[in-house]
Amino acid sequence: MIIRRIFTIAATGALFVLIPGVSQAATPEKSFTMRSLDQSQCLEQPKGQRITTFVQCDTGNRRQLWQFPARSDNGTMAIARGQKCLTTMSDEDAVVLRKCDDSRTSQVWQAADSDGFSTFTNTKTGSCLSNNGGSLIATSCSNADSTHWELVPSSK
Repeated sequence: MIIRRIFTIAATGALFVLIPGVSQAATPEKSFTMRSLDQSQCLEQPKGQRITTFVQCDTGNRRQLWQFPARSDNGTMAIARGQKCLTTMSDEDAVVLRKCDDSRTSQVWQAADSDGFSTFTNTKTGSCLSNNGGSLIATSCSNADSTHWELVPSSK
């Protein structure tokens, strides 16, 4: 299934995900697999690491499940796995996992729909989440497949 849009409802702070053919509200606890359109691989956190990698998608692999807790009433969110959030580094294009911190602007992302797929722009840097041939980076936003994501809801 392809997620068409991600909306944050300002009044409640709840994150809603609209999936074609499915009437479903996804709370921050709802998990998704993030598949990069560039290489059709999924984002994974290797055990004990604060980096991410791209591997063959496996819907049964919990290290490939991500949540999108709302960060404010303006439609922004974090991209999290457990208590770790995707974080841009100030002096480079690398994106790493750091402890989630509501005051850290480098962990705030704005989702947008792009031809039925999702793009994520970091609100601090203005850069887009991208697959750089196997590494997760924040780069200039473009229409490239490397900056487009298919979010697949988990059944877990």
